[in-house]
Amino acid sequence: MLYVVCSRVYLNLEVFRTPLFAVRTFSRSLTVCFCMALFLGASPEKELSLECDVEKILEARELPTGSMILGSYGDLTEVSTVFVPQTLEKGKYEVTVSRESENLYVVDGEGLYLKTSVCMEYATMQKAVLEVVDSQYGFGTLYFLD
Repeated sequence: MLYVVCSRVYLNLEVFRTPLFAVRTFSRSLTVCFCMALFLGASPEKELSLECDVEKILEARELPTGSMILGSYGDLTEVSTVFVPQTLEKGKYEVTVSRESENLYVVDGEGLYLKTSVCMEYATMQKAVLEVVDSQYGFGTLYFLD
C-alpha cells in the first residue's frame, strides 16, 4: 500500500534595501509531496492484527454470598467468583472480547475468560479470532481484528 502525503510550504523572501533596489517582499508557495510506502502483511486484503498468547481458557462460576477461600498464607478471604479451567476443541473461533483486567479477557456472551500473557489491548466488545492449538491445556492465540 502506498500513501502520498502532500503539504503546501510558503516561502517568504525579502530583498533588503540597497541604494539601487527598494525593499521587495514576495511569497511563493511550493507543494511538497512525501511518499511513504507501508507494507501491511503479505496480502493486501488482510489487516494487521495484534496477537496475544492465551495461557488458559477459564469458565467463571459464581459462588453464594459469604463464600471464602483459604489463601496461601493461611488467611481467609471472601470471594464471589472462581475461575475453572476449560478445554475447547482445536480450531479457530470468531469471538467478541472485552478486557476485564490486566491479561484477562471475557468472551462476550459465552461466560468464558481468556488468561493471556503480556497482552496490552484495551478491548471493549472487539472482534477477534481465538485459535486453540492444544485443547487439553487450553493454549492458543488471540488475534484482535480492526
